[in-house]
Amino acid sequence: MSRDHHAPSILIGTLAGVGLAVAVVAAPAGAAHAATSASRVVSNGRVAMTRAALSADDYYNRGLDEVNKGQYRAAIADLTHALKIDPGDEEAYVERGIAKRHLGDYAGALSDYTHAIAIDPKDATAYYDRGLDRAYSGDDRGAIADYNTAIHLNPTGPNPYYERGLSHFNVGNYTLAVADYTLALRYNPKDPDSYYGRGVAKRHLHDYTGAIADYDIAIRLRPTFADAFYARGLAHDYNAETTAAIADYRTAYRLYKQQHDAQGAKDALDALHTLGQ
Repeated sequence: MSRDHHAPSILIGTLAGVGLAVAVVAAPAGAAHAATSASRVVSNGRVAMTRAALSADDYYNRGLDEVNKGQYRAAIADLTHALKIDPGDEEAYVERGIAKRHLGDYAGALSDYTHAIAIDPKDATAYYDRGLDRAYSGDDRGAIADYNTAIHLNPTGPNPYYERGLSHFNVGNYTLAVADYTLALRYNPKDPDSYYGRGVAKRHLHDYTGAIADYDIAIRLRPTFADAFYARGLAHDYNAETTAAIADYRTAYRLYKQQHDAQGAKDALDALHTLGQ
């Protein structure tokens, strides 16, 4: 078999390539970015005000609300107004960077995260988000450096370990990827993506039995995890366990069809054809 379907980043989608699963960022990987300060709460019942009446916090709160709703262009406009009023607002730079990243403006996002870090060099969130941006833009080694700093500043958060594991995987450091996914699971033991990612890394280390064990847990935690069925089939296939491989490929094919994933369905069907099915 030629490829794995790697788990999505916490905040990002998936890019799978021949012979090497490549996923970058992000999120973990489709969750809305949480507010970085509990003191800045968005009011759901906010009354519309004219721009002249808005303070920096008003613009920030509205921009944050728009980021969480996926209204990224509107968020950038409001957060830019917030920064014109208060250019030292580190959180506004972070949130604007997130909005820019979602629009594919990686250079603009990188600039905003770097501004945030200059204002507050001890903000783990800014380093983590800059790492995501670098991973998105293909700079996995730069991403690893930022994740290292984020972990140093906040060693108990699972997300930087997961994302660092993904970047280690993308540059071919499979042993380090396994170690990072294991650390992510220490702080989030019920995350199917971390089990799946660790399984993919183990398969690349030819530890097929270990990979299958991780896929088993990922599937138990998420029974509709099509990529995990496909990957487990791949590991069974490499382990000369043909009957088990066929069963997993069939399940993966059915799930991919249900989930309208045409490429995944094609890969599963090709794998079945290779085994004479």
